[in-house]
Amino acid sequence: MSNETHKRAADVLGARDSDPEPVTLSPVTYLKIDTESADGQRKYVGRFRYKVPSLGDRIDIGTLKTQLLQSMVVSTDDSVLIAQMIAYLSITIDRKSAPEWWQNSKSGADLYDHAPVVALYQEALEYEMTFLGGSKNAEADREGSDRGSDVAAPSDVEPDVQPPAQRRTVVATLGARSAGADLSAEGTDETSDEDEE
Repeated sequence: MSNETHKRAADVLGARDSDPEPVTLSPVTYLKIDTESADGQRKYVGRFRYKVPSLGDRIDIGTLKTQLLQSMVVSTDDSVLIAQMIAYLSITIDRKSAPEWWQNSKSGADLYDHAPVVALYQEALEYEMTFLGGSKNAEADREGSDRGSDVAAPSDVEPDVQPPAQRRTVVATLGARSAGADLSAEGTDETSDEDEE
């Protein structure tokens, strides 16, 4: 065997032993949607500049979601999911490069149709999962973390542990508080209900 043949064989073996270069994805990409409303009367087409959320972006998403839900006395599963999607897309989609209909809708918040918001949110999550090297299990874990910290994943709960108590919603009448505040502010005589009877 000549030196040249021996060298080529060594190069081939060396190439097999070395790890392949990792494929790096950019955290910024363009997403496309082409969907229509449930009744088929409106079509939503667009190209969106999307950035995978950083840890700081995730804090901003959580803050915005909380602000969207803050004024609600009772939040349904539907409203929580919509708030999650709107908050996520508001932080991760570049509004300036988005289609005009998206810009005019305040990142989907003023739309009446779920279709474009859901389609864009799904595209964004798929890219995020690919970028972060996730799998379907990672998506399930993410959904579990969106449920809140007071809900444990099924695998974390021992069989003989009691389920958590249901949260109670307390509704206070603002008028009663305001009336009391007005009385003390004006300096009128404070009388209790017992004195009047």
